Order: sequence, then structure tokens, then C-alpha cells
Amino acid sequence: QHQHYWIDAPADPGDATAMGLDSADHPLLGAAVTLANADSAVLTGRLSLDRHPWLADHVVDGAVVFPGTGYVELALHAGAQVGAETVDELTIETPLVLPERGAVQLQVVVGAADAGQARSIQVYARSADTDARWTRHASGLLTTGRRSTGTVLTEWPPTGAEPVTTDDLYHHLATGGLVYGPVFQGLRRVWRRDDEFYAEVSLPEDVEADGFGLHPAVLDAGLHALGLADGDTFRGLPFAWSGITLHATGAAGVRIRLTPVGSGVRVAVADGVGAPVATVDSLVLRPVQAHRAGAIADALFDLAWQEIGTPTVVTDPDWAYHSAARPELAPTGTAQAVPSADPLARDGATAAALPVLTAGLGADVAGPQAVHDEVNRVLGLVQEWLAGPNTHRLAVLTRGAVGDDVTDLAGAAVWGLLRSAQAENPDR
Repeated sequence: QHQHYWIDAPADPGDATAMGLDSADHPLLGAAVTLANADSAVLTGRLSLDRHPWLADHVVDGAVVFPGTGYVELALHAGAQVGAETVDELTIETPLVLPERGAVQLQVVVGAADAGQARSIQVYARSADTDARWTRHASGLLTTGRRSTGTVLTEWPPTGAEPVTTDDLYHHLATGGLVYGPVFQGLRRVWRRDDEFYAEVSLPEDVEADGFGLHPAVLDAGLHALGLADGDTFRGLPFAWSGITLHATGAAGVRIRLTPVGSGVRVAVADGVGAPVATVDSLVLRPVQAHRAGAIADALFDLAWQEIGTPTVVTDPDWAYHSAARPELAPTGTAQAVPSADPLARDGATAAALPVLTAGLGADVAGPQAVHDEVNRVLGLVQEWLAGPNTHRLAVLTRGAVGDDVTDLAGAAVWGLLRSAQAENPDR
């Protein structure tokens, strides 16, 4: 019997009111605060696979990614807190990858109302275990009033709709990088009439929908029916939403109608008897490859040096140092690092001489102004070089500017400048 019978109690988020905050009254959010000096609000939460194990069933390109329908749920709840019932626009900008262990901090920031009572909304997150910078993952606009009264789906299935088998659907989606676990495999039955899809969706019995406006796994599973469309037109992830209105809350089983409109799809959600639950005027999906969620999750950017041997093109080069170079900072062994009257030559330099500029300020010089001055100095010299009738490449020497032990901050900034200069002026 491979089933647990004990209760995995989630971590206690604490009493928000005791900390001078309001309770957010939502499974994904812990607290809410209305700013005293502005007509705006911030809702906060903490996401983890321990506290929200159902999120582990949403895997994109090998990484657990917060579902796009989760942002819809957060936006609808935040809007309800400030009296803005409709999510007019919502764009998912960057995937939120959830760690296997640990948690991420979440902030939903609602701006002040403008003259038309519209409010901005942004969703930010960062690792809860470090002092990492906040990343904005979604942004949009909340408005007052309801765009739609909802769609009634009492005739079910609709006349003329033909049943569609879903036997190979999740295998088909997995080949494209979308791997869904049991909680997100809520698609029970699908019908098709022309370009429209009709679907029945329900959560597993052990998953609670209480507290949610519309559980993200319910809405997400309904969208999976688009994977049955001809070709790969609709096999992707939610990207841009518009006109989202919630008509009823807490539905664990729904009927969904998906209607192509323009470059997206219109979504109508009803409960088990056909009464309206939610409407989406338009949803645009984006291919999985555009998100590269797994690549983001696995990316540990670092600089690695690989020895390639001695270049054979120039076996014994002559070095000519620029008059504005800093020979005292040149690496040990670089003889002839002495400026001369000829700005880009030295006594006895041959036609094959390689002009060299030594950059950086060394480990003992720091401060923003010093870095700015050095970068501007090098910029001017590089511009001078590029403007001249030079046939050779310009080499720039630094010491302690890159690698595992950076000691020259100005030299490191020069490297960034020179990468841009190289991209703009190949082979110079």
C-alpha cells in the first residue's frame, strides 16, 4: 500500500494581523497591506512545493513552473481586494521557476486608480533563501465593472459537437516540453464543433478548490484541449490575457468552451449545470521554446577558460603600446610596455606590430567615479582607433578583471564595454 495516511501540515504563515497587516484570505497569499500614503496595495505570499505540492505537477521543459493560470488567479483576487472586478490585460513576461527545495517570496503590487478607475498590477518574485533581486513575472491592468455577464452552457454537449479522444493528448504535449502530473490532468471529456472545442474538467478528489476564485489547475487543464487542434497551432503556454471576469468562485468541476478569435482564443467557463463561472475575451499562447523555462532553471552562468594552445598565425609578434596605456599595470613579462611619441608605435616597430592598450586601475583603486573615468578613457581611445586608417586589430590587456578572482573593477567594466565594441566592429 504505497499511500500516506498521515497529514502533511503546511508551515504556519503566522498571524498577519498581529504584524499590522490584513489577511489575504487566499491559499497562495499570506498577507495584504493598503499603503497609508497612496491608493495602492501589496499582497504577499510564499510559494514552495512543500506548501503547495500540486504545483509540482506543472513541468515545462524540465522545470517546475508556476502556471500562467496562477497569475490570473492572483490578479482576480487582488482586483477583488481593491474593487476592480475585471482583469483588463495581463501579460506573462518571465516564467517563475519553483525550486525543488526552498521557497520563493511573492508580491502582487496594485497601483493607484487613475481618472478612469483603472489600476496597474505587477507580480514579482524572488528566492526566499537569499537577498536576490525581485523579478517581475507578470504585469497588467485592472478595471472596475464587469465586461461580460458570462456564457451559459446548459446544452451539453452542444448540438453538432463530436467527441474527440484524449488518449494520446498528454503524451503529445510531453513531446513538446509540457509535462503535466495528475492534478493538471483534469481533462475528462472533449468535443469539437468546427473550430470550437468543448471540454469537461474536474480536480482530483483529494485536491481542494476552496479559497480559490478559479483553481489554476482547473482552468489550465481546460486549455489542454487546444492541444487537440490540427497541427501545433495551440500547443503552448498562456502569454497574454485580456478581458478576464470571474462570475462564481470555488468550482472544482467545470465546462469550458474554447473559440478561436484572431490570433488567440476566447474562453467561457461554466459550472456543472451550465451557470457562468468565468470568461476570457482573448488568450494568446506562446510556444514552449519561447519560454525556455528549463534553461532558465538550470542556468548557472560562469566564466570558464579553455586552453587552446599558442596561436600559429602570429608566431613572434611585435607589440606596440598606445601612448595612453598604463604600462605599470601590464602583466609581468610584457616588455616594451613603454609609451612613445607615436601614439600607436614604438621605436623599431615593424609593419606587423600589434597595437596594445593596457586598461584598468588595479586592485587599489575603487569607487564609481574611478570606474566611470576609466571606461570613458578607454572608450575615447577605442573610438580614436576605429576612426583611423588602421589595418591591424587592437588588443587590450587587463589584469584581475575577469575569472574567479576579480580585483580590478574598472578593468571588469572595460571588458563589458569592449564586448559591445567587438559586436559593433567585427575583426577590429
